[in-house]
Amino acid sequence: MFTLFDNGFINVVAIIFIMIFCLFIFLYLLAQLIKVIPIIRRTVVKVIDYFYLILVPIPVLYLVIYHYNVKNGVLTSGFFLEQNLAVTIEKLSWYFFSVGIFSATLKYLNTITYVKNKFKEIILSKEFDDVLTKKLEILAYSNEYLINNNNIDEIWRTVTLAKYEKKFPVIYDKLKDVVYNNLDEESISFYYKHFDIDFDISLMEDNENVKFEIATRFTLVRASIEEFEWNFTFDALKEDFESVDENTLVYDTELNEEFSPVDSEKIDLGGSFRLKLKYNLSGKLEYNIKNTRTFTQRITHDRIYGFGSKRILDDLKVTIRTCDKMAVFFSSVNSIKFDKETKKNKEVSYIYRGLTTPGEKFKLFLIRN
Repeated sequence: MFTLFDNGFINVVAIIFIMIFCLFIFLYLLAQLIKVIPIIRRTVVKVIDYFYLILVPIPVLYLVIYHYNVKNGVLTSGFFLEQNLAVTIEKLSWYFFSVGIFSATLKYLNTITYVKNKFKEIILSKEFDDVLTKKLEILAYSNEYLINNNNIDEIWRTVTLAKYEKKFPVIYDKLKDVVYNNLDEESISFYYKHFDIDFDISLMEDNENVKFEIATRFTLVRASIEEFEWNFTFDALKEDFESVDENTLVYDTELNEEFSPVDSEKIDLGGSFRLKLKYNLSGKLEYNIKNTRTFTQRITHDRIYGFGSKRILDDLKVTIRTCDKMAVFFSSVNSIKFDKETKKNKEVSYIYRGLTTPGEKFKLFLIRN
């Protein structure tokens, strides 16, 4: 073995110092070389950056070999180094191992700081802000997000109000109350489908009163079978109210079951009365409803009959039959485009196969021939 000093520890330190000095000389010469060959430069930079990896595995390897050859606290005679030198290198291996771990920790912390700073730069960049804004807008307007959002009613009101506030800011405060009343939860708790209305309209012998015989058939559709309150209402002028003959039937065709009203109320609206029938329905997703109503209307006082609903209607059909003394002019409302179908001389149907939103649907203008 190469020996410079009699003292083993000093000898090992001197050897390590010479090795490190030679390493620096080697790195200096290599640095001169890499100015000419870029690939070598990149390699050296990597070696320097990850030099702590050398300081960890080599001492660990030596410590494993050393302690494997120690039996009962005594180094075996077959070890490739003499005992004093082997013990000294074992102590130095612990030192270099600690330095390697410390260097690795610093490298890790430095990497975290670097990543953190880069992430901060990305977050604060305009490009990231534009991309994030677009992604959030896509998410906010997606059907999945809106359906699963528990605050969808408030979003609906906000969007509706925003449309009007942009065009008519002066009436925003008044409109806000109207929108909140019209877009409540009750207005979307069910809808009607296959809504058929039959009118038999005839002029009575006094040539002033018009007799209406109306038959309405439709299906009420719910989203759940839980109990809910359903109200059927109609209005009539006070002078004509006593002539009203009304019958409403809510039934289940499969079970042959009928539902009876739990309450009825006559409401004074000033010039007219409103009859309100209250039903408590439950246990079904669909309810078939039939209403027949007969009343008279003085044509000299009121020549118009209007129909509207606070619910969505899916498929609306209106059939009108008149006597020879009467004619009816049908006028759709809210841009609903009905298809006209003439069946007989005095019978005509108006059909709309799409969805109609809550509001007025049509008006009938009464004309005496």
